[in-house]
Amino acid sequence: MTGLSNRRFFELALAREVDRVARSGESALVLMVDIDHFKRVNDTWGHAAGDLVIQAVGQALADTVRPMDWWHALEAKSSP
Repeated sequence: MTGLSNRRFFELALAREVDRVARSGESALVLMVDIDHFKRVNDTWGHAAGDLVIQAVGQALADTVRPMDWWHALEAKSSP
């Protein structure tokens, strides 16, 4: 749908990265980005529009981060 990695891939990649920095002594950074009012986009314009928003945010991240950095789309759990 969006072309971004799923939660399972994220969890495996994160575990590998944590192991790598633990062995190398390097530092690491995790940045989480929340798309404000994303549920409203899906509810108002549909999931296809929501996928386009996720793709646009993903492309903006890809254009911004270094080639060796990686990012993933994670589905948030709604609160009651």
